[in-house]
Amino acid sequence: MCEFKFTKIERPISEHKIMFLRFDIFQRLSDDRLIRVISSHEKQGFSKSYFYFLFDKLKSLKIVKDNSIAFKIIIPFQSNDKIEFSKGLAYVSSDHIFYYINLESSKYSCDYCPIKGDCIVSMKQVAKENGVKISKENPRDAWNSIIEEIQDQIKNKIINLVISN
Repeated sequence: MCEFKFTKIERPISEHKIMFLRFDIFQRLSDDRLIRVISSHEKQGFSKSYFYFLFDKLKSLKIVKDNSIAFKIIIPFQSNDKIEFSKGLAYVSSDHIFYYINLESSKYSCDYCPIKGDCIVSMKQVAKENGVKISKENPRDAWNSIIEEIQDQIKNKIINLVISN
């Protein structure tokens, strides 16, 4: 079971950084209204005040900066006794598509998914851009292996990070 959404980004992309969001906040990004605000500067049926209310929320999370997208990848995490990455990913592709995948959601199963074809095409795009080989046939399993590989790549970057005082 998972939740997958995608949309074309009309905003400029100013930064290509990796962000970490608490899982409860990450789940809120699946809201269609927030996705519309992330992807476009057009009000799209919102009142001006509501649009800017949502935009300011995204700005405070540093997802948007000025009028542009300020991330490449968002990794959700949970923190109990230790920090653990969740099974999800928000990603901005090189062709300006915003992808949101949450494998911990119970919204759809692959057997009854209305956008399975789009999901598979998107999965291949994300895998290709991150140098990940797809070895699973089931889309959910394939997404899981892609997310794990991207998270492992990020963990290696963190381990090799040198912090100076």
